[in-house]
Amino acid sequence: MEYITAIVKKVRPFVSILIFFGVFTVVFMLVSGTIKYTLPFIIGIIAASILEKPTEALIKKFNMRGEIAAIISTLVFYAITVTLLVVGIVYFSSEIKDLATDGYEYIYDNGSKIGNLVQNSLSTFENIDESVLDTLRSNINKLISDASNYILELSGSVVNYIINIISALPYIVSVIIFAILSSFVFLKKFIQNSYSQNKENKIKEESEYDKYIKIILEIKDVVFKYIGTYSILVFCTFIITFIGFSILKIPYTLLLSFMCMILDLLPIVGMILVFLPLMAIYFFSGKYITVIFLIILFSVIMITRNILEPKLLSASLELSQLSVLIAIFVGLNAGGFKGMIYLIALFIGFNFYKKYANFEGNFIECKDKIKNEEQ
Repeated sequence: MEYITAIVKKVRPFVSILIFFGVFTVVFMLVSGTIKYTLPFIIGIIAASILEKPTEALIKKFNMRGEIAAIISTLVFYAITVTLLVVGIVYFSSEIKDLATDGYEYIYDNGSKIGNLVQNSLSTFENIDESVLDTLRSNINKLISDASNYILELSGSVVNYIINIISALPYIVSVIIFAILSSFVFLKKFIQNSYSQNKENKIKEESEYDKYIKIILEIKDVVFKYIGTYSILVFCTFIITFIGFSILKIPYTLLLSFMCMILDLLPIVGMILVFLPLMAIYFFSGKYITVIFLIILFSVIMITRNILEPKLLSASLELSQLSVLIAIFVGLNAGGFKGMIYLIALFIGFNFYKKYANFEGNFIECKDKIKNEEQ
């Protein structure tokens, strides 16, 4: 009997992990599969989590009712957010269209010059076999032609994307309306729970249900705090980059700043994927002063980020850089953007699972030891 008990104790952690993976995968598939219908409520709970503290501050400062404060904060939040999104999407789409058009015209006008330059450069290698040179020339010419076609397709894709947004306008409007309503409902509930917990400030034995609710709320707070603080970091990156590019009068400022903001989420590489090509372009164009200022701008962003990150990210999800790289690479190759989100969420969920599984295990062990000592 003791042998069977020992085997069960050894097997139980692996079974628990398999159950966790199974439950997480099913939940993720349900959420992602029904996102079209649940999107307003997901946006609502995210917005309510963001607005909870500002709304409580509004109630305390102006001594107003919770419902009125929730209405004011919700309407102000969505008015600012929707305005910025509309302006950003219009300006962003315009820059992508201009970039695609200008890029196509540049390659169309200078394609022959680029081809001749490449052929003349290859001709200087006299010791290379002529068949190898012919292959290189044909491949380079094909690359130039493909780049031209790709830029033309990109321009058409932007136009189609704008048309699709316009055609989906009724759905977008309905999502915004229901997101506002659900944000108000969630926010009011959060505030009521917060005040009821403050009033009931007495020690009582927690039931199993209360423990699970407490764990879920703690996970929610940590995840949203992490997302919020990281959003502040990347937004600071966007603002500094946008101001710097505007001062240097670099074309497509908004597009490049947005790319820096997105790439800032990637560990190790990040914004260097934008700054390095820009530095190379201006260096070969003979604009060395611009290159120096780009290096200074990049250094300022890195220093600012390293100062703010330790202060803001007090609640860390303990995701290593290797985990993020694996999630991005494997996820994108296996299942595209959805696969990447799945793996990142899986790593985050597994960190919480390990934390609370160890907590529960230690709690049970301590309880058993106390019982044995009493006996």
